Amino acid sequence: MLLTRVGEDSTIVLNGDVQQSDLKEADGLSKIIHLAKKHMLPIPIVEFGIDDIVRSDICAEWVKVFMKEGL
Repeated sequence: MLLTRVGEDSTIVLNGDVQQSDLKEADGLSKIIHLAKKHMLPIPIVEFGIDDIVRSDICAEWVKVFMKEGL
């Protein structure tokens, strides 16, 4: 419903962290990203990676461990 209610000259920003989901199946954000890429919609998708962490070094190390362990 959200995407059908966008008016002319409007901007919508959807943000979130696909890694932080407690759902076993794909979450809504992951589905939207997949569909936008699949249908090559003319919208920018910005995805951050491990190198984009600007917190402390220990935080970056923990994220790497979690990713390695599949958590």
